[in-house]
Amino acid sequence: SKTSPTSPDVATQQQLSGALTAALAGDEGVSVSTARDAMDKDLSEAKLGTGTMTAVLLAFPLIAILVASIVVSSTFQVVLQQRTRELALLRTIGATRRQVNRLLLTESAVVGALASLLGVVVAYLLGSWGLVGAGVAPDYVKALALVSPWTVLGVWALGVVLTVLLGMRPARVASRVPPMAALRPVDESGVMALRSGRVRAVIGLLLALLGAAGIWMGLRSGSSAEAPSGTAFLVVLMACIVTLVGLLMTSPVTIPAMTRLLGLLVRGPVGSMARENSMRNRRRTASTGTAIVIGVTLVTTLLVGTASTRQTVEGALDRQTPIDLVVSTTASSGLSSDL
Repeated sequence: SKTSPTSPDVATQQQLSGALTAALAGDEGVSVSTARDAMDKDLSEAKLGTGTMTAVLLAFPLIAILVASIVVSSTFQVVLQQRTRELALLRTIGATRRQVNRLLLTESAVVGALASLLGVVVAYLLGSWGLVGAGVAPDYVKALALVSPWTVLGVWALGVVLTVLLGMRPARVASRVPPMAALRPVDESGVMALRSGRVRAVIGLLLALLGAAGIWMGLRSGSSAEAPSGTAFLVVLMACIVTLVGLLMTSPVTIPAMTRLLGLLVRGPVGSMARENSMRNRRRTASTGTAIVIGVTLVTTLLVGTASTRQTVEGALDRQTPIDLVVSTTASSGLSSDL
């Protein structure tokens, strides 16, 4: 008969799988499963791989948001510190704390709206150009249509809200300074800021130790046969994020100390001025150093992720389709059987 035979039912498949498993019990490395079980296993592995890839892809925008938050917060602190006398004059002529706070929040909203609009437009145009270059879209117009306007609006709104939230604390601190006290020279080192930095450093150290323990447990479970490698990867990924957050929380103590040690290598008046200037405001030095650290971390993560993905794909291709030689021809008749 030319018709293909029908597959047996599930019960028959399970009976056949049990019989084959019993018959091959003496052979090591041999496993028998039904078609449904094999499909379920492949689907679960595909879902786990998709979840892992999604987690990796989501790590990059989270790191980008963290970098932007640090840069924006540090910029607000520096700018408002330079405008202390201006804000003090406003308080002197009768402006209340609420009015000064409202003024600074309004400025933050305007800056966030304009900067977010510029960033969204540039990213929209560059992203569409990248889609055309990668062959995802046939032309530039269709590439622009692939992105939903609601997505663009949501990203713009996120930028505005994030800027306003990051500007609330510096604005509140600047508005609470008394007029006469604000006109005096400000001690940039700040004893209270130093104390809060030490408390935050202790909490960050505990988080870093907790994350390191999670990394060790994830690597150990990934090397065993009981735990799936995808689950171990997710555990290590989350533990790495916790460790990174803990190390960033220790930056107000560690980065200024490292900066001072590096400054000792530079002799002369210029080196002394640079060293003392970096220690004058430890929080500002820590914010700048942290932004650089996260930027380098992001670039390194991209390079390692790209190399790992390429190696994984090449290894999978070598295992599944081990091709040593490819023969092709341009003739319309194709390759002959003798050849």
